[in-house]
Amino acid sequence: MAELVVLDVGHGSAAVLHEDSAAIVVDAGPGTALLEFLEEARITHVRAVLISHADTDHLKGLVALLAQPGIGVDAVWLNSDAAQSSRTWQALVFELDEVNRTRGVTFEVQLVEGRRFELSRNAVAEVLAPRRALAALGPGGVDADGRRISTNTVSAVVRIEMDRRTRVLLAGDLDDVGLDHLLQIDGGLAADVLVFPHHGGNVSASATEAQNVRFTNRLLDAVAPTGVIFSIGRVHATPRPEIVRAVRNRERCRVMCTQMSTHCATDSVLPLESDHLADAFAVGRQRGRCCAGSMRIGGAGHEPAREIHAAFIDRAAQTPLCRRR
Repeated sequence: MAELVVLDVGHGSAAVLHEDSAAIVVDAGPGTALLEFLEEARITHVRAVLISHADTDHLKGLVALLAQPGIGVDAVWLNSDAAQSSRTWQALVFELDEVNRTRGVTFEVQLVEGRRFELSRNAVAEVLAPRRALAALGPGGVDADGRRISTNTVSAVVRIEMDRRTRVLLAGDLDDVGLDHLLQIDGGLAADVLVFPHHGGNVSASATEAQNVRFTNRLLDAVAPTGVIFSIGRVHATPRPEIVRAVRNRERCRVMCTQMSTHCATDSVLPLESDHLADAFAVGRQRGRCCAGSMRIGGAGHEPAREIHAAFIDRAAQTPLCRRR
């Protein structure tokens, strides 16, 4: 039975859709967490890696994966980004070109709306954004309304569907301009769980609290999730309190963070317990930084379970963002 694991990679993003020993990976995180999870889960065949955009915290882990002889990678899909100047991005692009020529790993540069990746009859990844026009213009360009296109504007948005009933929307680092374009797609964005864009940070470089709330409400209206995940580390003060409040104000919408936000608990009182976590590899487990940790969706349900996670928050967080007070 297919399962999606949203990994605790610290500050960054990685998710693995897997069934038996095969997987589709969406983003690779900033370190070795993806590789450690795949080895722990005995996944030996990655049919496709989808890199949402060129930020290091979403792609650096791919370097270690490509170097691992025990795990075969069939294909890597991403979009070009001439505005991205990081050495990690440049080195990865050259490495992908090399493994394409020497090992036959497919390397495709058009991860745009309409692409579908089937792991099995029961597990599909569908790309909803960016639109082809945005990907063609690329970061540094401007859209039809004269708005500047950034790396985050063209972040791929991927919807996972399992067993034709459970849907998870992985929103990468989508920004406010990208959302405007995303909301114009046919077919809707409905999903049971939303992995919130940009780790719950500002929706644009100079966003105000009001702009963050407006973005959040527009996205939640379109997706109508019953659960929202923030993939965070204990840096950059994410997720933003006004964003979490906007999510929390939705009736029966569960809030989950991979690690304990600095808004919720100080380093001096971080709990060392981890018996509430799912058994998947999580970066924060050893140092007691996890909140929900790595989350399993599909299969037997959702882990960690709502009640167990809620009880942990009540014990461990002095000022939890996800609670009304």
